[in-house]
Amino acid sequence: MSSTDISDVNLFATQSLKQPPVIARRVSGKIWKHPKLATRRTQMSKSLRKTWDLRVQERKEREALKLIEKEIKDREEAKRQQRREAILKKKKAQEEKERLEHLAAVYSAKKMKRLKKKLGKRK
Repeated sequence: MSSTDISDVNLFATQSLKQPPVIARRVSGKIWKHPKLATRRTQMSKSLRKTWDLRVQERKEREALKLIEKEIKDREEAKRQQRREAILKKKKAQEEKERLEHLAAVYSAKKMKRLKKKLGKRK
């Protein structure tokens, strides 16, 4: 055997020993879905690339905007609750007034009956 034959055998042996890379199976079983890769910012065009400081600044601006929006929504919700409570308070007061009027009418009718009874007995 020549030296080239031995190197060919070694090359063939090392190639046959290498196993294909094991692809992890998805838990969901959707094997047709391609695995997502991390974004490679170096391969993005210059116009799309942003520095870390710029991204942090934008994130802070978004968070500040969200806080302001939340504050406005909370104020509106508080106003809505106050209106609702005022309406309920008025409604309860009206119901109580009607109840007292009804009771006064009932009691006055009973009182009138008693008075008529007394008048009838006196005669």
